[in-house]
Amino acid sequence: MASYLVSIELERPERTRFDIQDELKKLSSTVELTETCFAVETSDSAESIYKRVKHFLGDNDIVYVLTLAPGWFGRGPAEANRWLKKNVGD
Repeated sequence: MASYLVSIELERPERTRFDIQDELKKLSSTVELTETCFAVETSDSAESIYKRVKHFLGDNDIVYVLTLAPGWFGRGPAEANRWLKKNVGD
């Protein structure tokens, strides 16, 4: 399985952020890093993840799906840090 960072910027976040979050939660494992950034672990490809969420997007919305790899640094909620250490590594 691979780990991905899904970053979204929505013109109308109140309308679609929770729909995208619910869709991402259908994948193997998901953690919210910020209100607009999620880490997911799945056997799906980055393209497949993008296709799962693109129908929630408006014309001016932005989404990126990036592969995560060891060597990350940051701080945030304990749950997110544990998830990253477990699913991505140090």
